[in-house]
Amino acid sequence: MSGAPDTAASDWREACAAAGVDPLLIDHTARNYLAHRDHRLAAGGKPLPPADWFRFYSLENAAELSSETLKVEGCSVDERAVRPPTAAGKAALFALLQLRLAQTDDRNDG
Repeated sequence: MSGAPDTAASDWREACAAAGVDPLLIDHTARNYLAHRDHRLAAGGKPLPPADWFRFYSLENAAELSSETLKVEGCSVDERAVRPPTAAGKAALFALLQLRLAQTDDRNDG
């Protein structure tokens, strides 16, 4: 990841490419947030704001990543090679998520 994305990009996919982030990761994360939002609204509740939801989502993913220890005999890959994103990495992912969600909302409004 090369830092914060250029949020002036015309498309969230372009911003992902510029930041070196797989757009499928951002799309998957956005769909998870939208599912949370839609579920809470349908139940008459209030969804978490994206920043609060993303903080929880990041913690949950980090916990899952740390609990997944694949031991393959004879494998030369160090199990510690897969690490959760840094704070800067999380900030870049959240900025991309915000861009994706904003573009989704723009399409739904018009």
